[in-house]
Parts: sequence; structure tokens; C-alpha cells
Amino acid sequence: MRNNLNRILLSSTSWTSYLPSGKYHRPLHRRGVGPPADNGGGEIMGYQVDKAMVGSKDWSRSTERLWKSRALTVFGVREGAKYQVKVIACNAAGEGAPGFTESVFVRNPAEKPVIEMELAIKAGVFIRAGENLRLPATVTGKPYPSIEWTIEDSKPDKDRVEILTEGNDSIVSIKNVQRKDSGKYHISACNPSGIKNASTRVEVMDVPGPVTDLKPVVVTRKMIFLNWDDPDDDGGSDLIGFIVERRDIKMHTWRQPVETPSSKCECVGIMEGQEYMFRVIAKNKFGLGPPVELGPIKAVDPQGPPSYPEKFHYTERTKNSVTFTWKPPRNDGGSPVIGYFIEKKRQDEPAFVLHNKEICPSMTMTVEGLEEDWPYEFRIKCANLMGESEPSIPLNVVIQDDEVPPEVHMLKHFKGDSIIVKKGEPIEIPANIIGLPIPTIEWTKDDVLIAESTEAQVIETEVTGRLNARTKLSIPAANRRDRGCFTVTASNNMGSAHHTISVMVLDRPVPPRNLTVSNIRAESCYLHWDAPLDNGGSELTNYIIEKKDVMTDQPELEEGQEAPPEAQWVEVNSSVIDRKFGVWNLETNKSYLFRVKAQNRYGISDPCTTEEVMISDPFGLPGPPEKPTIAEYSKTTMTLSWEPPRDTGGSMIVGYWLEKREKSSDYWAKVNKMPVTKRGMKGWEYQVVRLIEGTEYEFRVAASNSAGTGPFSTPSDSAFAVDPITPPSMPAAPEVVDKTKHSVTLAWTPPEKDGGSPIKGYIIEIQDEGSSGWQRVNDVDSLVPTTEFTMPSLRELKRYFFRVIAVNDIGESDPSPRSAEVLVQDVQLIPAINIDMMVDDLLYVRAGDAFKIPATIKGRPAPKVTWEFTGKAKSHKKNKLHTLPVDSEVESTDTTSIVTVPVSLRTHSGRYTITAKNKSGQKHVNVRVNVLDVPGAPKDLRVTDITRSTMRLIWKLPDSDGGERIKSYFIEKKSTNDKAWTKVNTACASQAFVVPGLLEGQDYLFRVCAENRLGFGPFTITAEPARASDPI
Repeated sequence: MRNNLNRILLSSTSWTSYLPSGKYHRPLHRRGVGPPADNGGGEIMGYQVDKAMVGSKDWSRSTERLWKSRALTVFGVREGAKYQVKVIACNAAGEGAPGFTESVFVRNPAEKPVIEMELAIKAGVFIRAGENLRLPATVTGKPYPSIEWTIEDSKPDKDRVEILTEGNDSIVSIKNVQRKDSGKYHISACNPSGIKNASTRVEVMDVPGPVTDLKPVVVTRKMIFLNWDDPDDDGGSDLIGFIVERRDIKMHTWRQPVETPSSKCECVGIMEGQEYMFRVIAKNKFGLGPPVELGPIKAVDPQGPPSYPEKFHYTERTKNSVTFTWKPPRNDGGSPVIGYFIEKKRQDEPAFVLHNKEICPSMTMTVEGLEEDWPYEFRIKCANLMGESEPSIPLNVVIQDDEVPPEVHMLKHFKGDSIIVKKGEPIEIPANIIGLPIPTIEWTKDDVLIAESTEAQVIETEVTGRLNARTKLSIPAANRRDRGCFTVTASNNMGSAHHTISVMVLDRPVPPRNLTVSNIRAESCYLHWDAPLDNGGSELTNYIIEKKDVMTDQPELEEGQEAPPEAQWVEVNSSVIDRKFGVWNLETNKSYLFRVKAQNRYGISDPCTTEEVMISDPFGLPGPPEKPTIAEYSKTTMTLSWEPPRDTGGSMIVGYWLEKREKSSDYWAKVNKMPVTKRGMKGWEYQVVRLIEGTEYEFRVAASNSAGTGPFSTPSDSAFAVDPITPPSMPAAPEVVDKTKHSVTLAWTPPEKDGGSPIKGYIIEIQDEGSSGWQRVNDVDSLVPTTEFTMPSLRELKRYFFRVIAVNDIGESDPSPRSAEVLVQDVQLIPAINIDMMVDDLLYVRAGDAFKIPATIKGRPAPKVTWEFTGKAKSHKKNKLHTLPVDSEVESTDTTSIVTVPVSLRTHSGRYTITAKNKSGQKHVNVRVNVLDVPGAPKDLRVTDITRSTMRLIWKLPDSDGGERIKSYFIEKKSTNDKAWTKVNTACASQAFVVPGLLEGQDYLFRVCAENRLGFGPFTITAEPARASDPI
């Protein structure tokens, strides 16, 4: 029992109120409704509480002093006893009348058990085998309940399952959980107030168990067929397959794993007469289960009768016959199958009867002489020289005519089920119909039934077999009306089938529509029209425009005089894309007819023709513009400007046409391909290009309005196409490239234009700080010929501005923009080091070759340069500055430093560090040098495993590989009687080699050398001769 305290808890705001009687558990809680109704005229100072057992007058005080609050826990009561409590209020005048409670039984409070589990545990627990399982449940109740756990309605195994109690938590703990620990985990909590139950499901997931009933089903000289059953335990997860491995009985390694999803495997690629071991492993998503082995199995054909034929079924049946077909047996019993027997049994007959007395060599047979509507059973056997097979599983057949649902198969392949032909070409749509009874065949076009065959659409249908028919729809000469969807439908009492072919007939388009003439001018008009209603099944490629003169006045013919020829249609344009076109170069006050034809890739439509149209102009031509002037000129271009004509002809000027001619020629050539329509900033102007240098030209201008192009202006004054000579444009602002405390070096960019004359030189101007005037440093007689100049004799720490003027034979350019403000002082530059060679030249240096490390150093003031070598070569101080190899040399100036090694060795490999230092800072550059050489001699060359014809050589790596990977080793041999060495191998990649082809009793010496990319190293020779003989 928990919380077994002998106490009564009084909680009251009115000691004058009594507590109702009843039975209470410990502790007891009661609440009143307020203080005493009468405080006696003084403030309530506190309360005294007394208790007594019911039936006793022995009151004992529970408060040692006045109790200020109106709640009190009364201690010192006995469990199971009945008590009465009285409360007395006190003020300054003394104690008041007591208030009594009803009798109260003292006992522990009772609460029903409660079991709480985490939601993740309640929903079920999934855990991998081998992990630790922990199921906590929080249990509360008064008195504290007794707890019992069960697993699958059985008590837990005390050796494996541990029940832990931590506070109010009861925990099931299982270490190294196993599959057998899966199941329903149930907890029950019980106390006098009730019983509470809770449960959860635990699933332990693992790899599957071993497969069962593994056995060979078929064994032949070329194939072994294995079969097995699924494992008894799938590990809690669906099987995803099996792995089958095999090995030769003489081998120890399992080979050729085959993964299969089903519980069978056909093992092929085996050798006849060989014995094999097999093992099968089940697999789920958690891994591979334990293997099950089978064998040894010898790969030989069994001798015996064959197995029964497979896939025995009927293909056709009538009222008195059935046609069967089948496949050969899976196993021929080691002897070829010589034929087949079919047995039959009517439903009312007791036993099977052999149908064919003579063996059937083929794999199809028709059984005749059967009775209609009777059920029969049929089975088949095969035979070889060893005997007959077991009969196949009986096949039940009811003797009656077959009913086959209709099928439609096209006898020609139509790509995308569509036919595209030109007008006049024939169309044939043949189809083969299958069905029993023979289906009814109908042809429809665009869902409209073709009731009967006509000359334009010929339908031919014939029955070609018991369940076959052939039908064909032919169109001898297709036209546009024949386009649409043709559907052949076959139907019988088993259903219907259909196939649809889309037919497209291509033709020339129909004529365009609604041809109108608008915007009629003196020499032109505009045509508009609508597209044809039918484009002939092909996109329109263009429209063809034609015109025809109309003779309004026919001259009277004299007797014998022939009539003039009738006007013909003339093609205006044959490549019109839009549905509008402007016809130009027409004769004013003359009548015309116009017509339009549409064209696609299959032909030209009939024309759409206008009514007779009179060409007349509502406006006049504009007058000539003013005489043009040549505003600018060069050796290849001239810019013309002109004023518009005074007479516009009553219509707005829409553009200008320009012509040119050489001064000595009478031929005027058009200048612009399109009229000049936009006015320039300074007026009407146009730049004429592609002129011939040195040629004299004249120009004239004509205005154009809606009525046409007016007369040309008076020719302009002539001018030669040459470049004008002017002073050069100004140079760019000078920039400071260097300076000292008394000089500044300036550099600038030459002018973009030299004015047609070469730049002779430059004038430098200087402006002092605080001054507004510029002073020339040099004059025209002492021009600076280059774009760089050093200004000497300047005052230190004073500020200046500079600018430059370019000069040619014509004169001086405008001054350049001034430079930025220049403070005259020494420039300090952080050192910079540049290694003047490729990295690969130093990364790979061949031993014995010389190498140099040249460095260029920059900095102001001139940096101090030091070299330092880090490597295996012996080094010392050179010039009290450089730490370099003893056999190296160094040469240094203010701007360069070169390290030279005349003869390089492997020890010269390492890091060469150059340091440049001045007041502005310092700079380090590391140069890695790698000197490569041939490898050293192999070590510890020994002879082992001596026989009469072979010896095995082993050795260790050389002390040095020369800085490159060793590619191979070369071995040579020599008998003690020979003087020359003989090569044993071409190359050996390992550190051991078996030398073959030795003579028994002969003594041999061997030597080995290593090779890398740079060549062969020295040989290592065996210390003593070795004799070729078998060990005793």
C-alpha cells in the first residue's frame, strides 16, 4: 500500500459549516462557503480544531496554536476508525461555539489502474533481429496495482525476458531479440478498484530462414533443373528472390551465382559427366538467409521413358471432331521421342480408350467420330525406345462448333492507319476477317453506311475458310470527295470488331474568292482577295497574279484587213504569299483585267477575275527639289543635302531618289535602292558610299509622291572623292607611369584621327598647383616624337597637372583632357618575382643535365634577393646571402637572379626558395625541382625452389626508384661455362620470376635490373652459382 498516512484533510472557508457525513478515503478534502456569520464584534484571530472517535467523548486537540487559514490536515487518526471533528473560532474575547462535522471513515483513497504507452509503441514495434527490445509502460493507481506481462498469452521466458520497474514504469527488456520474440505483448494492472489491460504488437525482422525441400527435378547432360519450397520463416518480410550457386565437386569456391524470383532454377552451361554441388539462399530486403546445399549431382542424361508432352490443348472443334496440338516433353528420357498417342473417354464411359493405333510422329492430330454435345476427356502420351510416358493431365472438351469473336486484320500496312494519294490515283483497302460463325461485314465512310458497291467505290467480299473471310474496298480513281474515314466492321453473336483507315486525297486548290481592286493611282493599284475554301489537302505555297489589257476603241476594219490579235494574259508575279499585292508600272487612263490563281504543291487553281478597271491618277507628280549641295566628303563617301520641291503635286512627298554620275560621263546611276523617307537633324540629307577615290562626281535628286516620281533637280556642283586634311583630334589624357622625387614619366594614347596627315609629334603643357595658366614644356621645333615623356627638374612634394597637344602638317590639335593631380615623390613598390620558365622544365629534370632557375625581380627601391635550398644535397652559404648546394652557382643584378646547377644529381631535388625584400615588404616564391634518374640495383637477389628444369628468383625493391615508378624487371642468365648473358624474359612486373628451360646438372648465375621511364638501372648478380637438379 502506498501513501498510507493516517490523516484527515479539512479544507473549509467556513468552520461554522459542517461537513456532510459519509465514508472518506485518506486524505479527506472538503470545502465550505464562507467565514462565520457573526464574528462577535471582533476580528477572528484564528481557529482551534479538535477530533474524537465517534462514541467517545475524548476530544484531542489537533492544533498546537491558533490556525490562521481555513484548511487543515488532521494527523494521528487510525485507519478504519470513524471520527468527528469540531472547529472553534477565536477572537479577542475568547473561543466561540464549536462547529461539528458529520462522522468520517478514515481509509486510503482508491483509484483505478491506468496504463499509458507511447503512441509509437501502441501502433506496433518493428525491430531488427539482434537489437535490444525495450517496451516501457507507465502504470498508476491507488493502491499501486500488481502488474503482469504476457507474450502471446504465455508467461515470458525468464532466461531471456527481463521485467524492470523504474518508478511508475514497468519495462519489458529483451537483449539480442530474435524472430521467435515476435507477437502480442500484453500488460495487465490490477488493484481493488479494478483491472486495466493494454497491449502492443512486436514484429522482429530478420533475413529469411533456409529453403526447404531442395531437390533436382530434371538432370540431363546439359541441364540440371532444381526446385525447392519457400523457407518456413520469411524473416517478417516478403521474399524478393533466391540466389543459386554451384561448384565443381573438386573445387572449393562457389561460382556462377544466378538470381531468380521463383522457387525453381534451370542450371545450364554444365559439362557432361561432371559432378556438381548446388546451394540455394533465400533473400529478402534485410539480406541473405543461410544457404542450403545439395549434391553431388552428376550431369548425365537419365535413361527411361520421357515425361508427358506439354501445353496439350485443342485449336479447333466441330460437331464431330477436335484438332489438338502440343509441345514436346521437357525431358525425352535420354532417348529421342518417336511419336505420340491420344486417349479419349466419353463422360459416361469408365475408362480411357486409345484413339490412334499407329503412333503419330507430328505434334498435331484431329480426333474424329465424336458425338455432338457430349463432354469428353482427352490425354496424350509420348514414347521413346525406353517406353511410354505417363499420360498428361486430362483435357475436358465439349463437342460442338467453336464460336470465335470477330477479328479484323489489314492485309496492307498503312502507316498511322492513313492513306494519302493524289487525285486520280487508285485506293485499295483489303482486310482479312476472322470469326465463327462467319461475321457480317459492313463498310462505312464517316460513320455513314456504304449500302452497295458502285463504280466509284467497289466492295468485294468472299469467304475463304471455315472461320476466314476476305473483304476489299477499292476506289479506281480518287477525288477530293473520297477523303474521309473508312471503317470495316465485322460482327457475329460473339461481338464485333472494326478497323478505321483515314483517306486523304490531294489535289490542286479551288479558285481564290472576293478579288477586289483598291487604291488606284496613275501607274498602280492594289489587289485584295480571300483564300480558297479548299486548299486541296496541301498548304498553299503562293499566288499567281496576271493582268490583261482591255481594248476600249476597236478600229473599223476595211474589207480584207485582218483583225488585230486579241490581248493575252501577262504574268505580273508568281511568288505572292500574302492575300494582297500592289501592281505597278501600269499605263494611265488605260483599262485592265486582273486575275489571281492559288498554287499548292499539286497544281494551280482556276483563276478568280476582276471586272474591268480604269487606271487614273487623282494627283499630279511633284516638282524638282532644289539644287543639292555636297556637305561633307571623303575618299569613299559624300554627304548630300537638299531642300524639298516647291510643288508637291497635291500629294504628300513620300521619298526621294538620288542619282550620281562622273563629271566626264553622261550616264546617271541610281544611288539608293529604297527611297529616302526620314529627314535628318539638319534637313534632308543622304550619305553616298562606295565612291572611287580621286573621281569627280555630280548628283541630282527627284521627289516621289502617290502619283509617282517627279523630274530630277539641277545637278549639284562637282566634287572629288578625297579625304579632307585637318588638324588631328586631341590625344587621350596623359597618365603617370613612373615618378621619382624630382621627375614624372607620362604616357598617353595617340589621337583617334590624324586629320589626313601623319602625327609629327606632341607638345607637353604643365600647370602648377594653385595656378590657372598652362606653360609649354616644349614648342613646335622640339616636338616629343613618342607617346611617352619624362618631365625632369620638378620640386619634391609639389603637385602638378599635365596635358598633351598633337601636331601634324596642318596644325595643332585641341589640348587633351588634363591628367589627374600628380604629387612628386618617390614611388615605393612591394617586390614582385617572376620565374621565367615553364613549371614542367623544373618538375622533371634528367640526372646529369644542367638546369637553371631564372627569376625577374621588380620593386622600388631595388629589393635585396636571397636564395635558400631545402633538400638532401650538401649546401653552404654563397656570397654570405644564399644557402644553396655546393656545386651550384648564382648570378644576381638589381632586376634578375639566376641559380645554375651544371650537373644535376638526385640529391639536387627539393625546394628552392627565392626571397625579395625592400622597405615596402617582401615576397617569397618556392620552386620545386625533381631530378629523375634510372632506378638502383635490386636487393637481396636469391634463388629458391630449384628443380631440374626451373629455378625461382626473388628479390627486393631497389633503394632508389630514380624518382619514377618502376615499370618492370629484366632477368638474364649465364651458365658457368658460358661467357655471354642470355635474356630470360621480356618484362616482369613482380619481384619474383620462375626461370624455365634449364638444363639438368648445369650451374647457373642470374642477374636482375630494374627499369623506369628513364631507362635501365644496374644489374644485381646472384652471389653463387645454382645447379639445376630436383631436390632429394
